[in-house]
Amino acid sequence: MPKLFGTSGIRGPADTLFTKQFCVKLGAVFGAWLTSKGREGYVAVAMDPRESSPFIKRHLLQGLAFQGWEILDEGVIPTPALTYFVKQSPAVGGGVMVTGSHIAKDLNGVKLFIDGEEVTKAHELEIEQLFNSAS
Repeated sequence: MPKLFGTSGIRGPADTLFTKQFCVKLGAVFGAWLTSKGREGYVAVAMDPRESSPFIKRHLLQGLAFQGWEILDEGVIPTPALTYFVKQSPAVGGGVMVTGSHIAKDLNGVKLFIDGEEVTKAHELEIEQLFNSAS
């Protein structure tokens, strides 16, 4: 099983890791995982201004929608703003931040949130197992 998460979310080459298929699958898996945790409502999604971020976000949204999630598109905002929004909004079941943060511009990343916090290492293992077992 390939390792999905690194030290801070999922990171890698924007053009080869974050393909349409990968992003749709990741969105669907995260949506299914949120549902399995009893979450409902909306998923808040935001991105940084990297050139690759709109493509990644668009396809993550497709996967989330496939699982029946409604989206609150927060546009381009910093990660702490999304974290605060997810934490303060009871109608939000989870969050997704598309951001490469401080890594090279040809790379990008995705951070996943539940309960107003980035997913824990235990959550990452659960999501990774779902991702690797999904077709």
